[in-house]
Amino acid sequence: MNQDSKEQAALERSPLSLRLEAIWDIDSAAEAIEFKGKRYTWGQLRSLALEVNSLLDAAGIGQGAPIGILFRNRPAIAATVMGLLVTGRSIVSINPFYSDETLTEEIRTLNLAALIGDESDWRRNGVIAAAADSGALGLALHPGSNDVTAIAETTSKANRNYRQMPPGIALEILTSGTTGKPKRLQAKYSALADAILSSVRDDGPEGKPKLRSGNTIVPAPLVHVSGVFSVLLSFCEGRSIVLLEKFDVAEWADAVFRHKIRFASVPPTAMRMILHANVPKEKLASLIAVRSGTAPLSAETQKQFEQTYGVPVLIQYSATEWLGGIAGWTIEEHRQYMPAKLGSVGRAQPGTKLRVINPDTGEEVPRGENGILEVLPQKRMGPEAAWNRTTDLASMDEDDFLYIVGRADDVIIRGGFKVSMPSVAEVVNKHPAVKDASVLGMPDARLGEVPVCAVELRPGATAPSEAELEAFCREHLLPYQVPVKFRVVDALPRTVSMKVDRPATRALFA
Repeated sequence: MNQDSKEQAALERSPLSLRLEAIWDIDSAAEAIEFKGKRYTWGQLRSLALEVNSLLDAAGIGQGAPIGILFRNRPAIAATVMGLLVTGRSIVSINPFYSDETLTEEIRTLNLAALIGDESDWRRNGVIAAAADSGALGLALHPGSNDVTAIAETTSKANRNYRQMPPGIALEILTSGTTGKPKRLQAKYSALADAILSSVRDDGPEGKPKLRSGNTIVPAPLVHVSGVFSVLLSFCEGRSIVLLEKFDVAEWADAVFRHKIRFASVPPTAMRMILHANVPKEKLASLIAVRSGTAPLSAETQKQFEQTYGVPVLIQYSATEWLGGIAGWTIEEHRQYMPAKLGSVGRAQPGTKLRVINPDTGEEVPRGENGILEVLPQKRMGPEAAWNRTTDLASMDEDDFLYIVGRADDVIIRGGFKVSMPSVAEVVNKHPAVKDASVLGMPDARLGEVPVCAVELRPGATAPSEAELEAFCREHLLPYQVPVKFRVVDALPRTVSMKVDRPATRALFA
């Protein structure tokens, strides 16, 4: 390829791909990730990513082929994501926290060209067989090394009958499951680049990327948009990350203290855990502000955290559908408007429009009145973007501050995870002894809300124990979807129209 051809190819690549490639070429010896006390350099990340791409190329798997990744919070996974985006490939996010049964079913139905995961996931029951049966090439990542190996059982069965992704798709990511099973949304390279690169500032001389000295802590699961976006934003900024396998108060606080973290993302559940653990104020003295999202944050928790640690809490309102934040607070707004606007999730992000409408008429409601929130994320989604109706009940004040006052659908948020009540009830109803189940949310001091379940039995059925019902649910649901309490009753309370009486059912758990 001559120089003109190379330059033309570079122009056709996404700015996100070019940015990530430029970052890992700056200083191969510099630290990129800290994980469980071990440090990984940019050179190590690049080496592993190039090895993954080499194996895919050798198998004839190119751009547009769906590459599944079991998204665990591991350095090798982060490196693989970076490498696939550098080469313009299409990533399909897969939740490794599913049960073996659900995971293997997912693998078989996704019609992947390749499946990449930590070696521990390849040892799970049925995973190798599912990949082989579906014709996906299996690649195993090995913790603590740059080794990538092909799963022998899949190499001979790999085929080219996988689905072809639409042009320009960077990431097919899972939503958090508002209406039951998580939906799959496809994000284009153009939208992903706009969402991430618009937040990158202060490059070096002549606008060239540079590595930065500050660190970012990433405790959010990479399988969710907040986690993978945190990693990609930090990488594009040239910033090293402290990757946590999951949120742990002691590990998180120690990282803040050691690295003198200035800004940190702290979802509501984690914030309550920090307060309950009585983390010493001096451990968090470096913080200038914390950002909080993924779930509603009560005004009481926000106020307690700010008073305890002297750190402003900047609430962010986001959604997977719009690739991250669509409203939020800045430090300047916090200084100007707090505490008068306590309880607000902030103002619309640049390029995003918000309105609150009457769901029956579609007309905007007066400021201060409640209605359904609609979002127009035009900057991020392009000129084809249209008003999107959410399931959130909201209001906006005269200063354009948004308040989320509830949900229009039957969903609770448990520790940052959305749980659909009807979907859980549908699973419980499959138990052979259950005639009908009612699932609802109850307040919880640490997690916000948790699901509970009342059960009416089939005539003549032997009543299952609470432990048996819990075990049944764990076979078919994710851990955070499993009700924390069960009550077996002769008959569910009902209204005169024969619908389940929710207040009366709630009283069973009082």
